[in-house]
Amino acid sequence: LSLDNIRHKILYLSSLWGGEDENKANRRNQPRFNVVAKHVFEYPNILTLSLEGNIQPTISFYNRTGYIYVGGNTGDDTGADGADGKRKLVSLPPRYIATSLYNRLLPRWNYHLVHDAEIIKDDD
Repeated sequence: LSLDNIRHKILYLSSLWGGEDENKANRRNQPRFNVVAKHVFEYPNILTLSLEGNIQPTISFYNRTGYIYVGGNTGDDTGADGADGKRKLVSLPPRYIATSLYNRLLPRWNYHLVHDAEIIKDDD
């Protein structure tokens, strides 16, 4: 792990986590960095993951499936809408980001889609 490598990950993660708790941080006069530090302290192994190979593709997956809304961070405009119709950012624990996209998330997502298609087919 190089300092430069970690710096890029922290900047990316602060753009992700900084917005979700920014109001809480402002109420307590807590800088955004402390919110990020709390998440990194919770799961420090996230700093060992590749930003381009692990973190960004996993965030993009959660964003595209509607689990979270990240906005400009992943380049697409899909996401979850709240009850008021406005886009919401769902808190995403660092352990979820560290979950293997290809070995865990995508196979389960594929099963979910196939299972839903079978239910719809059986209803017809």
